[in-house]
Amino acid sequence: YPSVAFYYAGQPVSINAAPENLATTGFQPDTLTFYTRLMQHLTYNGSMILKDGNAVLTGNDNAVMNISVNELKKGKYKIYLHQDKVNDSRINVNIAAGREASGWKTISLNNNDVYIGDVDIYDPGIPVSVLFKKEDEKNRLIFNRVMLVPLK
Repeated sequence: YPSVAFYYAGQPVSINAAPENLATTGFQPDTLTFYTRLMQHLTYNGSMILKDGNAVLTGNDNAVMNISVNELKKGKYKIYLHQDKVNDSRINVNIAAGREASGWKTISLNNNDVYIGDVDIYDPGIPVSVLFKKEDEKNRLIFNRVMLVPLK
């Protein structure tokens, strides 16, 4: 950065040194957050729709959210949904990444940040699909963020 030294240094730079490898690494955040309106990263099908800036489960089944993971590193991630309002509902979730699926499991929606499962991203070109269904029409799911936390 000799140009910075040219403007702000008390004297000319005498030795121009290349940066060290430690100084050239990029920061990898511990949580990757996708907001529901980022349509290039999150898309919705079936009875999962975008309404008033939130992802909303409107029907009992046939609801899919696809997460584009092409900017993520390969590895295992925990997936969380951030709800705007906590409720005591329960829904069923199945996470599929390429040729692997987690199988249906029931999750409780009694926290703001709801853990829905783990996913192993082995090919960032293949989106992760999260399938939702609910058994009771009274159960509701409304969220505004999807968070992926890398497992170490």
